[in-house]
Amino acid sequence: MHNLLPVAPPAYARLLLIALAGLGLLLALFSTVWGAGATPDTATYVSAARNLQRGYGLRVQSDIHQSQQYYSTGQFSATEPALADGPAGVIARPLTQYPPLFPLLLAVPGLWGVDPLSSARWLNSLLVAVNILLVGGSILRYSRGPVWPAVVGALLALTQPDLLTIHAMAWSEAAFIAFALAGCLALAAYLDSGQHRLLLLAAGAVAAASLTRYVGVVLILTGGAGILALSSGPIRRRIADGLLFAVLAGLPLALWFLRNALPAGSFANREAVYHPLTGPAVRQALLTAAGWVAPFAGVHPLRIGGAGLALIALGVGGSLLMLGRTAAARRAHAPLLRLSFLLLLFMGLYGLFLIFTISWYDAATPLDGRILSPVFVAGLILALTHLQQAISRGRVARRIGLLGLPLAAVLVGGYLVQSVPQVRQANRVGLNYTGREWRQSDTLRRVAGLPPAALIYSNAPDAIYLLTGRTANLLPPHANIYTQRANAYYAAQMDLIRAQATRQPLFLVYFHTVYRMYLPSEAELPQVLPLGAPQAADDGVIYRLGATPSGLPAP
Repeated sequence: MHNLLPVAPPAYARLLLIALAGLGLLLALFSTVWGAGATPDTATYVSAARNLQRGYGLRVQSDIHQSQQYYSTGQFSATEPALADGPAGVIARPLTQYPPLFPLLLAVPGLWGVDPLSSARWLNSLLVAVNILLVGGSILRYSRGPVWPAVVGALLALTQPDLLTIHAMAWSEAAFIAFALAGCLALAAYLDSGQHRLLLLAAGAVAAASLTRYVGVVLILTGGAGILALSSGPIRRRIADGLLFAVLAGLPLALWFLRNALPAGSFANREAVYHPLTGPAVRQALLTAAGWVAPFAGVHPLRIGGAGLALIALGVGGSLLMLGRTAAARRAHAPLLRLSFLLLLFMGLYGLFLIFTISWYDAATPLDGRILSPVFVAGLILALTHLQQAISRGRVARRIGLLGLPLAAVLVGGYLVQSVPQVRQANRVGLNYTGREWRQSDTLRRVAGLPPAALIYSNAPDAIYLLTGRTANLLPPHANIYTQRANAYYAAQMDLIRAQATRQPLFLVYFHTVYRMYLPSEAELPQVLPLGAPQAADDGVIYRLGATPSGLPAP
């Protein structure tokens, strides 16, 4: 019988991993004393969760992700009314931009009166501990000999700056990594033992990953390929098990896509338009990966980091060749070979998925440490398990492998140089919208005093919603943020705003601290909208449209 962790790992190894996981949880809470960091994506998750708690279902308003219908017809659907307790003119549309699981997780503590933004802080802090245990435990499970590679892996997962960031922010990456690792480990354990309960566990974890981030579909492909290629038994059984896994793991996402297509007319609020991957995007991806192995290389990061990545790739490739050189070696190291296949296939398909979606559906996706964090975690497990294998083999391989110990110490030190100031800064001033600057915003203070029935347009409706609870609309954009095509209905949407200003109090809130290149500048707005006299704040300005500014709250 094979489990996700060894039957009897050394007690001190388990204690070390648990201690590091606990330290990670405390660091996450220390980083988020102002609240989990918030960005435009956060507003979408929190809006969906809050509306679900209030009985409106998974619906979204006041985010920056306009519906695809908005770009293709110039208006929202008439079937998407304002919510009963919101001002007329602010549309609550079905959530399609993202899958549903992360907002659902944020909404559950609402049964005990917890707001989703607060839930995000505690959920992702707990996920720090979970992910450290999954990284360290997986290395411990598939390594033979010293336990220090597992401890080093847990330390690197604890201190890596990008991982610290994604766990301190109200984002879905931390949950995705947990589900993805659990799915891969459960699938590898099934391939070792053939026990169908592990297959069901793997399918459940992969289904959860795909319902957390759409890129989880690559895990369905990874699992199906792994079962067909690596499972023991006759081909009929492999096909049957592969189909069972694919159906169980993929059906929930298929049902979600069907739900999206019926009311919203779009599977994921995207339009297929070709915009090829650019050179700067490729360079960003290379710099991100180089920073994983050379966080201290400030002068030539691509050269030093690229050399480090090449050495790791050669080491893992050489280890795989050694482990698979004979039938006896393949049998002896079958569990590690199976896990390696799954992780490598996942990493490759993940990269291909990003290239495809950037080229066809979302040109604005950055290839930064946040988006590539699952690749880092998978690569970390792969590198350290094979490093340990090198240490346990012959004298020459052992000497080469032992070089990894001081190199790992240097890497941890390089991560700490970046992460310690990062954590202290987050503790002192907060992160993004939940930070001190936004919580003390003079403009937001004035927004909170606007008439309850007022309709608000802004270049930052997400910040207004998260910090005041008031709903607002995004200013009409010049271009579709996904396809980068010009917004053909820009003039018509400005006409709609002018018409709305004749029926109800309407205010335009413009933050000087927010720049979105696809939105009109403050200088452009008087040319297209009847702005009243401005009321200036420290970090922005408020206009009343089509009327004097008498409806503004006093300074």
